[in-house]
Amino acid sequence: MADLSPTAASVRNASPVGQSIVTDFIAAVAIDAGEGVYINSSGKAALADASAAGTAVCVGVALESVSAGEAVPVLQVGYVEGMGVSAVAYNTIVKVSDTAGAFDNGAGSPTVSCPVGRVMPATDGSLTKLLFVNCLYNMNVVPA
Repeated sequence: MADLSPTAASVRNASPVGQSIVTDFIAAVAIDAGEGVYINSSGKAALADASAAGTAVCVGVALESVSAGEAVPVLQVGYVEGMGVSAVAYNTIVKVSDTAGAFDNGAGSPTVSCPVGRVMPATDGSLTKLLFVNCLYNMNVVPA
């Protein structure tokens, strides 16, 4: 399994103004910026993990590092910077990893396949690679 290596201090919403969905959830555990989260049976954000269907349904990417019990802003739809995708090919599908909170860079085979987005170019002159997250679909479908 090949996981992305986000830089927590660099993770930020890179979406054009008004073109993203960010929702605050209460953290069940300590969460770092750039980690994927799912909503556990207590209604709190916990680290998404593709090793089991119940924890693989990622609802988004944490935009800040928080402790358990704190509110964590989660990007559900939009572009996120700082995710360590510079070596990943454009248009690669990024999925939840078998490592809690991590994302597979397209080179691995997670136990449960739960896509979270694609590597897409920014509109800057260098076409900087960003992760485009679209987890609203995951809120309606349980991965098989």
